[in-house]
Amino acid sequence: MKTRIEELKNLSRQLEEEAGEAIRQWDSCDITGDIKEHIETAYSRMLDSHMRAISSINQRKLVTLNGGQLKHPRPLKGYTNLTSKTLTTDQEELLNMGLNCHIMKPPSKYEKRLECEILIDDRHIEAAKQLRSDPNITIRRADKTAAYVLIETDEYLQKLDQILGDTSKFKKITKDPTESLKKKLNQLIDNVNATKGGTKLHKLSGDYGLGYCYGNVKTHKPGNKLRPIISQIPTPSYHIAKKLGEILTPYVPASYSVKSPTDFLDLLANTSSKGTIASLDVENLFTNISVDRTIQFIINRVYHNNDTPNCDIPEPVMKKLLECCTKGGNKYCQIDGVAMGSPLGVLFAIFFMGSIEEEVFDEVQRPRIYCRYIDDIFVMTENIQ
Repeated sequence: MKTRIEELKNLSRQLEEEAGEAIRQWDSCDITGDIKEHIETAYSRMLDSHMRAISSINQRKLVTLNGGQLKHPRPLKGYTNLTSKTLTTDQEELLNMGLNCHIMKPPSKYEKRLECEILIDDRHIEAAKQLRSDPNITIRRADKTAAYVLIETDEYLQKLDQILGDTSKFKKITKDPTESLKKKLNQLIDNVNATKGGTKLHKLSGDYGLGYCYGNVKTHKPGNKLRPIISQIPTPSYHIAKKLGEILTPYVPASYSVKSPTDFLDLLANTSSKGTIASLDVENLFTNISVDRTIQFIINRVYHNNDTPNCDIPEPVMKKLLECCTKGGNKYCQIDGVAMGSPLGVLFAIFFMGSIEEEVFDEVQRPRIYCRYIDDIFVMTENIQ
């Protein structure tokens, strides 16, 4: 393979020299500007069509070579440029590979290298280094879209500062709480593990750090606002939170939630179409739910409900674990709500919504159709009163 790569590199250099000579001859041709522009336009179209065909052939070969396990759609445009920076052709090609260029299963030690060698050549590696080294631009993922966004670094940091400067959501702290949180969690883990025959949790060991905040750009909304995400992967609570999520998921109230578009379509197909319909959305659900109230919803359903099985983690310990995993601070401490990026974020959101729905529909009549997927709600009612 190395020999073949060297041959292709030499061929590439030879073709570049020939192309350069052809361009010089073309520039010196004695023809009118209109004819020249017409020929160049036609040539550009032919070249684009040829490159798309070659790309498609190479992708099919790559899939076949790896047993059909590669997924690498190439969108027409895999990025949005919100900056004044003019990208080079190589940089555009790199970004247009998109976020979905990946292997669908964990790759073998050779598969990922092979993919990189075929899809990303030296030009693209250099283009990536150039983009990364530019301090004036920040590259983030687009919110709800598998595409890159290029945004001015000053604008990006200003928008993050505005989010963190909201004193109703965040407050500054001066002391790093990592070690005290780790110690507290280990004490709670000891209490859990002391229960004979019950759930066992791994003790925390090694170094941990602060979570960090970043923002995905909402290119689908005016103003290109940021959706704040707080990654808790480096924190002591991350793996405990994931384990709690697995334990508590069976307890989530699901009377009015749908799990997939197929469930929603089946619901519509089996219901009369007469009535007024509405689509509702909960604004900023994750950051607006009450953490303390949601924890109490969870405790009541897990430990004080005859319709759900018992949990072998003692109630006081479960409550303290949930508090540690959702209220553990960093240099900014989120006052209320759960952070996107927390392993318990989705669980808390749907637990809160499901519990509120059960409380409401115990008091008022439920509409003909009421269903929800996380924070998106569909309603059909006989009247609008």
